[in-house]
Amino acid sequence: MRDLRLLVRQIGYERRSFFRNPAAAGFTLIFPVMFLVIFGLLYGGKTYELSTGTVDAIQFQLAQILVFSVVGTTFVGLVTGLAIRRDNGELKRKRGTPVSAAVILGGVIGNGVLLSLLMSVLVVGLSVILFGADVPLDHLPALILTLVVGALTFCALGCLVAAAVPNGDSASATANLVIFPLYFLSGIFIPDLPSGIESFAGHFPLRPFLLSLASVFDTHASAGPDWGQLAIVAVWGVVAALLAVRFFRWIPRR
Repeated sequence: MRDLRLLVRQIGYERRSFFRNPAAAGFTLIFPVMFLVIFGLLYGGKTYELSTGTVDAIQFQLAQILVFSVVGTTFVGLVTGLAIRRDNGELKRKRGTPVSAAVILGGVIGNGVLLSLLMSVLVVGLSVILFGADVPLDHLPALILTLVVGALTFCALGCLVAAAVPNGDSASATANLVIFPLYFLSGIFIPDLPSGIESFAGHFPLRPFLLSLASVFDTHASAGPDWGQLAIVAVWGVVAALLAVRFFRWIPRR
């Protein structure tokens, strides 16, 4: 119970620290909105073929934008932030306190999940208002579950990659080098992919996360989550978490 109270406080601290940097916070929140407006203006009125039928393009674009937003906030944010904190000694100082490692990292991860949900509310709300997106109310539980599982998975992957990054200066480049090829291979920027590439990308967490979200916004699909795709995302998260626990570093590499 004590650790739970400390975790809640740590998440609150991370959230306040994030919003105390208005430039970074504003960019993080505005970037997905910018993508939404660009995609909406370019593809407004067009349709997209899903396995269950034809839907307005905005329905699939919502999934693309949310994946980009969640991964940027969790994976890219954690790789960069943790590497910088390790370099400047912040992680070492915190690890020397009575607070457990789980609470310290849990605060960072919890803040990432909360920010992902906040951005999702913003993007979905604006897509409904500006472009007439249809988000059935009975699909909302599946949407929340999918977002939380995806955010936790990419937080775990962020912690794992942060352990391998040599220093804070190279963290941003490393994170983008890992994730940007997967953006293209998984259909985040280019939805119509050759079947071979789709099959290859399906073994990584980004494509299943996209398909899980696409099923939520598919008005022809059932209200439940796509359990098969979500399971692939969750397995990646569990494996990444176990490896991160084993290899995470609290002090800079000498």
